[in-house]
Amino acid sequence: MTATPDRRSPRVRWFTRIGSAAIGAVIFSAIVVTSQPGPSQQGGLSLSQDRLNKVKQILKDSAFNAAEEQYLNRALPNTTISIDQALKANRSFSDVQNQGNEHGDQNGNGGWQLIGPTVGTVPGPVTYTGRSTTYSGRVTSLAIAPTCVPGNCRLYVASAGGGIWITDDALAVPARWRSSSSGMQSNSIGSILIDPTDHSGRTLYAGTGEPNGSTDSEAGIGLYKSTNGGRTWQLVQGSVPVSRDRSIAAVAVDPANANHLLIGTAVARHGHSAVYGGRHTP
Repeated sequence: MTATPDRRSPRVRWFTRIGSAAIGAVIFSAIVVTSQPGPSQQGGLSLSQDRLNKVKQILKDSAFNAAEEQYLNRALPNTTISIDQALKANRSFSDVQNQGNEHGDQNGNGGWQLIGPTVGTVPGPVTYTGRSTTYSGRVTSLAIAPTCVPGNCRLYVASAGGGIWITDDALAVPARWRSSSSGMQSNSIGSILIDPTDHSGRTLYAGTGEPNGSTDSEAGIGLYKSTNGGRTWQLVQGSVPVSRDRSIAAVAVDPANANHLLIGTAVARHGHSAVYGGRHTP
């Protein structure tokens, strides 16, 4: 068998050899540095660090620096990416592309559709402008009824600043929404749950306060309960002391005893000051 001659220019071959030698020097120096047992060999450590610095200087303006860094970042905690990993990643990317193309094109046509709500109840004092808005706020939680068929698919949407919204047919485009905040003292909602022990689906729990930890994630004022499908809400006794100055990010009901409730709290805020020193967790 005849060997194929190397048709690259001498300059390209020279740069390739320099790059290979530099990478080899980096790996060797890193091994030497990490193999030092302690302070007793500071001389060897200093020498290895000097060599590493020199190699870094050589590679500083190399064209493959960014690619090398990306490769090593993807390989962590290993130093190399196996062929099996690369092939699996390629297949996964292709699968995602195919799934996206099944439901719409890359411009969004035929894929996701806006079903609302688009009319909000955000009051002026919390919009930073003094005027109320027509946005429902960031969506923080969803709860959908166990029965979901065209014409009968109740969906509850919790928002960061617009309270709770309900539609009786989430499959409709657009869906018809109504606000559900009667009895609540906060429009900042962090979680919502349909009680799985109530087979009628009319018992709900909503935790107030946005749990995303941003500077405008308003703290809540406890856990609320509805027994009529969200028409009215009542404060759950004892929930305020355990969630004061925080948000309720999750709610769970003990399937063996509906009187046992579990809540998960997260960081939240009580408004802004003109000058503040950064994030503070109450």
